[in-house]
Amino acid sequence: MICQLGAVLLSVCMGVGDGPRPAPVAIKEFRPVGRLDTKVIRESSGIGQSGKHPGVFWTHSDSGNPAALYAIKADGELLATIPVTGAPNLDWEDLAVANGCIYVGDIGNNYGWLRGRIIYRFTEPDPHANPIKPIAPTATYRYVYPDKPFDAEALVVRGEDLFVIRKTGGKDSAIYHLSPATEGRMQLARIQSLQARWITGADLSKDGRYLVTASAYQVVRHPVNADLTLREDEPIRTVRIPRVGELEACCFDGDDVLLTTEQGGVYRIPASDIEEQTRFVTRLSKTDH
Repeated sequence: MICQLGAVLLSVCMGVGDGPRPAPVAIKEFRPVGRLDTKVIRESSGIGQSGKHPGVFWTHSDSGNPAALYAIKADGELLATIPVTGAPNLDWEDLAVANGCIYVGDIGNNYGWLRGRIIYRFTEPDPHANPIKPIAPTATYRYVYPDKPFDAEALVVRGEDLFVIRKTGGKDSAIYHLSPATEGRMQLARIQSLQARWITGADLSKDGRYLVTASAYQVVRHPVNADLTLREDEPIRTVRIPRVGELEACCFDGDDVLLTTEQGGVYRIPASDIEEQTRFVTRLSKTDH
């Protein structure tokens, strides 16, 4: 009896019978991989990878800045500035690249004062052209809210379908689909709640299997179906990051995720760190080594 009791106590101390313990989360320093020219790109607020030009990414500035698209490299080096006509930058908050086009979301609505917002579609220009010529929208999508107006800073395009993501710190962070137009304006239809808050940027992987969202303190990779509802065959991956400025934009670069801030920082989260749900910190402490 004494031996049996000792064995039970030993097994409890060793955790036997409790199942495998989760592996410790890796901790790494969050270091920039490049920098934007903030004299030109004053507040990077959206980013997307070119579908036509290898190694090229597109970004734009937030409200109060010129209506222009900027071609950059993955390290932030500026390649070209493309002036935009016919699409004023009232509150440009994100862009998406799909179907040989760039979609710019004038979707910000900080105080909910605006009853509707706009998404512009441009044919993707050649950043290496000489001379550079201004571009104008080839299509304009106007939408109204299903209920109370809300702020949004994330835009996703899949095929011909457009989606915006509500920015909120409460329990109502969700993705909305732009449904067919009614009386000349499209409607927002709620698709899915999201396990993320204060979303300021989003992108869809090239194979359409993952939606990535970014905010000031985390990057989340959501497995999604064709209609952007969540898949249940694999878990959501969350990567914690320190606040490094106003992080406003994210996009996939292969399986990695590229991030930019309004202050000009460019960051990369490797796919391996997304899988491992690495926690990034500003600076490693002695106990983190």
